Amino acid sequence: MVYPPHCNYRSNVKFIDKRVKVYWGHYSQIVCELNLLEAVIASGKEYSYIHLISGVDMPLKPQDDIHDFCDKHMGEEFIQFDNSDFNIRDLKEKTEYPYYWGRHKRLNGLYSRTVGRVMFRISRMVVKGLRLRSHYDFDLHKGSQWFSITGGLAHWLVNNRKSILNAFKHVWCPDEMMVQTFVLLSPFAGNISPHGNLRKIDWERGGPYTWQDDDYDELVNSDAMFARKFSMRQAPELIKKLTKDLRKCH
Repeated sequence: MVYPPHCNYRSNVKFIDKRVKVYWGHYSQIVCELNLLEAVIASGKEYSYIHLISGVDMPLKPQDDIHDFCDKHMGEEFIQFDNSDFNIRDLKEKTEYPYYWGRHKRLNGLYSRTVGRVMFRISRMVVKGLRLRSHYDFDLHKGSQWFSITGGLAHWLVNNRKSILNAFKHVWCPDEMMVQTFVLLSPFAGNISPHGNLRKIDWERGGPYTWQDDDYDELVNSDAMFARKFSMRQAPELIKKLTKDLRKCH
């Protein structure tokens, strides 16, 4: 394994070998997620649950509490689905017609960025004008990208990597659809938990909202296991207090 220069060699954090450049909203996001799941499986360790979190997430409960909760609900898949009117419309917009020129093509310079935006709009006009609709042999579903899934479901997703990537290659924001769509095609469809994805994410005050110092009580009194988003620049005291609480439990 090659370690980046900033890696702490004594840490339990591992950088996977199969790394890809990831763009927001792009197909590369699900490639990355599948690579991560593959790396977990290839480690040879049997994990009951695998939690996908980002660098702006934090646990709200100590590790023992998270383990106890998962043991109590063993076998449940913690995945969030969003069937609101907005998300149904959003799902259609991002999947009805293929995205051939992605907004991820970040060209350098003002002129190049302008050309990129123009190309994106032209590509959308062409595929819609020619009615080049995408076709799927199954229903698509949408929700939060973040999940806590069993090792069994992780294995199943990795084994179906080719089908997943083929389905979402020209979809915008496929990370919000991959697990939701394919879990319902899997033998684990009946195991979806009523507890959602165990995350506290506020979409009412932001996109999503970044938790502030005065949100401490709301967060510690939540039933969620994890929360996002956090910013050391915007709310350093909140992060310090939550970190201190978690350390007290060890």
